[in-house]
Amino acid sequence: MSGYESRRRSQDTDRSAAEWFYRNRRRKRGRLAPAEGRLSLDKIASRDRLYQCFMLLKEEGGQAPGPDNIRYVDLSPKEVGRLAGDYSRLILEGAYRPQGVRPCPIPKPGSEEKRVLEIGSIFDRVVAKALSTALEPYWERVFVDNSWGFRPGRGTWGMLAESEVTMAAEDRWVIAIDDVKRAFDNIRVEDVLDAHRRLFERDDVVALGPAEQSRILGFIAAVTQGPRPNRQTGISQGNPFSPLAMNAVLHYGHDVLLDNSEHPPWARYADNVCYLAKGVREGQQALNHARRLLRSRHLELKGEDGVRDLSVGHRAQLLGFNLRKEGDGLEYEIGNNAYSQLEEHLKEAHEHPDPPAVAKASVRGWIDSLGPTFEEGGDAVSRALHTAAQYGFREIGSVEELRGLWEASCQRWRKTRRAATKARRR
Repeated sequence: MSGYESRRRSQDTDRSAAEWFYRNRRRKRGRLAPAEGRLSLDKIASRDRLYQCFMLLKEEGGQAPGPDNIRYVDLSPKEVGRLAGDYSRLILEGAYRPQGVRPCPIPKPGSEEKRVLEIGSIFDRVVAKALSTALEPYWERVFVDNSWGFRPGRGTWGMLAESEVTMAAEDRWVIAIDDVKRAFDNIRVEDVLDAHRRLFERDDVVALGPAEQSRILGFIAAVTQGPRPNRQTGISQGNPFSPLAMNAVLHYGHDVLLDNSEHPPWARYADNVCYLAKGVREGQQALNHARRLLRSRHLELKGEDGVRDLSVGHRAQLLGFNLRKEGDGLEYEIGNNAYSQLEEHLKEAHEHPDPPAVAKASVRGWIDSLGPTFEEGGDAVSRALHTAAQYGFREIGSVEELRGLWEASCQRWRKTRRAATKARRR
């Protein structure tokens, strides 16, 4: 094949992959169609799949550069196609090793602590995204319904609505809440690999042979360890594969063990756990049981939130909201750290190439998340606009426009709560 024909074929493949992506860009956010047929490393790390994941992240992922200071917009389609081919070959040869990362400290709202995002290079993120999207459909066949975080079609509102319906139906107004302490930092690589090994050995889900298992597990180890091949503990925040890896570890270290035991109703959103009890003692026992389970994975609960009896007027903080009992249901108030989070988003907006656009999206996204708080949304809108103005952003929208956004959010929340009630009655 001549050099011209080779280049022409490469360009045609790049164009074909780009056209595939834009034809399918309306797929559910963050997802690609699963590879057809039996799972294999060749399909996970094919050149076309890496190209498609680049396009997906370019449109939807974080735009911050990695340690090489390269952004998505800096790469032409031809360069993306060449890099996709190079990375595919490295992965299939078992020679892929992620590059370094750029640490990015992020303040925790309402605290002096910081969490550190480790931002990898663009193509290391692409590789991790390809792995995550390939494995997600198989994990979705085994994850339990009580798990709500980092899963397609699930979110905080679903967990809140289902929890409220359960509390009212079963008279469980004692809520025991806690977080896994520094979950990303303390998850062990061996537990990530063990969880995937157990998945691959299930005949009803994947049923991989030993050779293909070994290839894919080696790839998972490389992505999980990042630039440190001897890393034994910690998975990188900022790595697109890490949320799925966390869910996989907690699935076997927490979820299925509760799902198969005598235990009060519960729900988990990422590293946030919640148990619904009929009394304070039962709530405390649920937390103690969870601590014992998590210790088998060398994880601990923070021990900060504890047990709250809503039936006697206590309030509880869950998933960014303050909860209190009102009649036969719950009332939701804006969480203690919500305004601090908004301020952090506005500060970060100044670091982006288009600060006004990022600030506008941040404020609107923040307001759009407040649907359950329909008692205080008007004040929240005014305060959000005032806060944005303090950070130099005044073109966010009118009060009337943003209140309309908040009211639409309230309507969606009511619909979510009605759906949870209806599902309970089936």
